[in-house]
Amino acid sequence: MAIINVTQDSFYDGKRYLDTEKCHERIHQCIAEGADILDFGAMSSRPGAPLLEAQVEIDRLLPLIAYTRRHFPEMIISIDTYRYEVMETVLAAGAHMINDIRGGREDDRIYGLVARHQAAYVMMHMRGDAQSMMELTSYDDVVEDIMDQFVRDLSRARAAGLYDVILDPGVGFAKDSSQSYSLVARASEFHALGEGLLYGVSRKSFIYKLLGLSAEVVLPETSAMHQHLIMQGVQILRVHDVAVAKNVIRMCRQLQEHDKSPLSANNRLKS
Repeated sequence: MAIINVTQDSFYDGKRYLDTEKCHERIHQCIAEGADILDFGAMSSRPGAPLLEAQVEIDRLLPLIAYTRRHFPEMIISIDTYRYEVMETVLAAGAHMINDIRGGREDDRIYGLVARHQAAYVMMHMRGDAQSMMELTSYDDVVEDIMDQFVRDLSRARAAGLYDVILDPGVGFAKDSSQSYSLVARASEFHALGEGLLYGVSRKSFIYKLLGLSAEVVLPETSAMHQHLIMQGVQILRVHDVAVAKNVIRMCRQLQEHDKSPLSANNRLKS
């Protein structure tokens, strides 16, 4: 899943693709490098990010959906939003997937809406909002607590007729650095819920702050995280650097094919 942010202030590539021509170039680049899904986001979700009007999101997203459907009709289009009115508009415009950082807790109508459009749904774990989430990092056990929340949310989703769900534990969202490492280290535990898994760790602060670096220079370290996640059976990586991630995936697949241990076989089944 390739990240394409059309925002003012995303933590890594803020403002980079607000320009229409540059955004189109980014779309072409991601597809040429092997992206399976394009994930368009029009409002930053980084800690402390300001809230935008829903219409601003819509105005930024609709032209990108139209452009992608016209030039790349087979490409899967994901929209990173948690607002019902934005989802309603982009699904009607042809988006195939909703990537919801609030996991449907923003509006009780969301699960039913996505189900009616027969779209896929990424259910991410988060507490609070961009302003408050880093004050809400108290867990008894971060993995078990998130799994418990997913169980409750999946029950609600299924009651609304939504079954095409992918789980994202929400690394960095209402989790401190230590908790983020726990989510990566214990990714395989989430397979017990029986849904697909998505992880977004690309160039995040829990990586670069540990090393005293910046987001711009931690591509190798991000790739190490991606390798660990793939070997645990994570099916979707949300990334900034598509070509490098694809290479990591190819190498991990080769390792898995040559690893005859029971654990590796189990992860291959989950993938």
